[in-house]
This record gives sequence, C-alpha cells and structure tokens, in this order.
Amino acid sequence: MKSSAFLVLAAMNVLVDSEINSNLKCVDVSMECEYRARYCYNPNYTGLMFKMCRSTCDWCHTSLDGALKRVRRQVKDQSLEFEDIGDSQNSSVTPTGTCMDHSQKCEATAALCTSSNYQSIMAIKCPKTCGVC
Repeated sequence: MKSSAFLVLAAMNVLVDSEINSNLKCVDVSMECEYRARYCYNPNYTGLMFKMCRSTCDWCHTSLDGALKRVRRQVKDQSLEFEDIGDSQNSSVTPTGTCMDHSQKCEATAALCTSSNYQSIMAIKCPKTCGVC
C-alpha cells in the first residue's frame, strides 16, 4: 500500500514539475517579439513566431500544430469579414486624393498584407494599412 501511494505521489510530482518547466520554457527568444507581435497570426510566419516569440503570441500552452490551427481559423474568420464590405468602397483613393482603408478591421489584420493568400484583397480593402497608396 505504501509503495502504490508513493508511486501516485511521484507521478503527481512529475506532472507538476513538467507543468512548471513548460511554463518556464515559454519565453520569447527574440528581444523584438513585442514589436513583431503582428506576425503571430500571419500564416507565413507562424512557425518562426512559435519558435522565437511563443510568449508574446500567447502560445505557451499549445503545440505548434495547435498554433497553426488557431492561425488558420482566425485567418478564415477575418476573410469572411471582408466579404461584408460593399463593392462601392473598392477605390483606394477618395476624390480628394486621400489614401484610406475600407474596413475597420485593417489594423487588426495588418499581418495579412504580406500573406501571399490575402495580399490582393488586403491591397483593395486596406490600402493605407498595407502601404499601397
């Protein structure tokens, strides 16, 4: 009876130690992570950001696969939001010559400006944010 209780306590101790160690390992490797946080949800940079900026991207308690799934889900949700924007707003420049975005989500989705999958729609819907006008 004592040996089985000891094994249970030892197993619990290992679980607690592994949780503590995994949290300690969840640190940003790069000093630029805070500045580059906008790349956390850019599908082209997910692997790199997972490796270098795991804490900043709030991926401490997930695997790379889990982070990739989160990114894909968010990108899909964001692309659906762009479908709600009317075609009457496709012009990047107003009659007065002012460069402007056509979605309230442009700043939040700025990382998609460099994504090969979304670059063209971002240039149309968020030209100011993406720097195309």
